[in-house]
Amino acid sequence: MRGVVSSVIKILLYGVFLGLVGESTLRLQQLMGPITDLEFKSIELRGISDVLNHENIPGVYTFIENNIEDLKGRELTYVYDEDGLKINPLKPNANQSPDYKILYLGDSFMDGYEDGQTIPEWVRVYFQQTPLSSIRIAHWNAGCSSYSPSIFIPQAKKLIPKLKPDFVVVDIDNTDLGDDAFRYRDLVVRNDVGEIIAVRHSSLHADHLQALDRIRHIPLYFLRLVFKIYHQAIELPRWIKAYERVKPRDALSIVSDPDPDARQKYQLEIDIFKSRVDELAKTLVSLMGDEKRVAFIYHPHLQQLQPDEHGFLWHSFVAEILKEVSEKHGFDFYDATADLKKMFLDAPSKFYFEGDMHFNYEGMRLYGQAVSYFLYAHILPLVQEARLLGETS
Repeated sequence: MRGVVSSVIKILLYGVFLGLVGESTLRLQQLMGPITDLEFKSIELRGISDVLNHENIPGVYTFIENNIEDLKGRELTYVYDEDGLKINPLKPNANQSPDYKILYLGDSFMDGYEDGQTIPEWVRVYFQQTPLSSIRIAHWNAGCSSYSPSIFIPQAKKLIPKLKPDFVVVDIDNTDLGDDAFRYRDLVVRNDVGEIIAVRHSSLHADHLQALDRIRHIPLYFLRLVFKIYHQAIELPRWIKAYERVKPRDALSIVSDPDPDARQKYQLEIDIFKSRVDELAKTLVSLMGDEKRVAFIYHPHLQQLQPDEHGFLWHSFVAEILKEVSEKHGFDFYDATADLKKMFLDAPSKFYFEGDMHFNYEGMRLYGQAVSYFLYAHILPLVQEARLLGETS
């Protein structure tokens, strides 16, 4: 009997020892790496919004990039102010006390990367080489990942009256068609006269963040690891599968469908997107008071410059809608496709991250340069009209 008790005690002590070693190891790797993040520092429930669906969180956001192969393992730092505007840490005061203010709306393509690797920053750099360098111009980057026209509408209603920009430029791309048609379609909130005033938060996104938030409050790191593995391997895939039964297509599924009758096949979704873009245009012109102070810009995905793995060149539905709506409301639209074809020569894939839809740093620079030329031609006359150049020279 004593032998059995002694063996049980030894096993328990050994188990406690292994538990202490495991717990210490997990805490040490958290301090040194981490290999697996068990503090979930990037999880912030304040990012959930019932007005903008989700939003940038004020403050400094540092994370290790693991999704883009070319940047894998690299520490990136993003900084946002109280309005969700992105701040370039290298030039934190670049937008202060401006004579002229440009507000940029868009999704992750506008949000860009760290250290000024963004469209607004490349525009700022170019303007510094022109007569516009003699005036202080604010380049306010309000880009946020996965935003689309449905969200731009309440975002514009929130930011424009507060910031009072002199010019607004909106980057709309192919993902926005799928986002508006599938992701945000049933989340839109309208007022009594049918205008979009908000986009409620997505349950899948909110549930995921709330689950991780519950895990990070568990005292023992060992248990955090167990629940994290369970959530990522079992719970989250089940949620995604249930969500996809309701929303079965991703953001690029329409423009990438090789069906010759794709336009007829997705006519409902295309009409929904067009109505969102039209309402956005109407909202912007109303808020800005002048169609000359609004512009849409558009960029191609790689598969619109070269055929995809199936030999199919993706549809241009989005560019066609943007052109039509812009003409209807009397403001300018810039489709960068032709210019980027020239800039990228015969190797467009060199300007996108491998295995990712986004421009790499060089692609972002060239797109930003193309946008700079377009904006300069439109903003210089407005600045001259306001006599800002004469007053500051």
